[in-house]
Amino acid sequence: MKIRDMETDGDAQAVREMHARRGLPFELPNLQRELSVQKLLTEGGQIVCAALLRPTTEAYIICDRGWSTPWMRWQGLRLLHDAVLRECREKGIEDTQAVLDPPIERPFGERLLSLGWARHKGVLYSRKAAD
Repeated sequence: MKIRDMETDGDAQAVREMHARRGLPFELPNLQRELSVQKLLTEGGQIVCAALLRPTTEAYIICDRGWSTPWMRWQGLRLLHDAVLRECREKGIEDTQAVLDPPIERPFGERLLSLGWARHKGVLYSRKAAD
């Protein structure tokens, strides 16, 4: 077995075909865009596994519950959300994620859904690379 970088259009095509054969319920990231990490596991020259890591961001939204009224806080959050979304687009950030703890998931999740966010069915796992 050998680990190497994904380097050619042929490598990308092989990864797309492997993904299609698996019938996985998620889209691959844009393989033409430079990703942070693109590693392949090969055996006998054949690609048998791929790890594709693309940059993403994690949103932390903190509001002062004592400020004004719930309606005003909602209006302020909408303004802040729009400004952050514009800056993300300007910087080429494709997406972000937010992890909501159970006590706030239902009420705040509904707010995020109304702003165009999606609730995913999968379970989020994370790992700090610095460890």
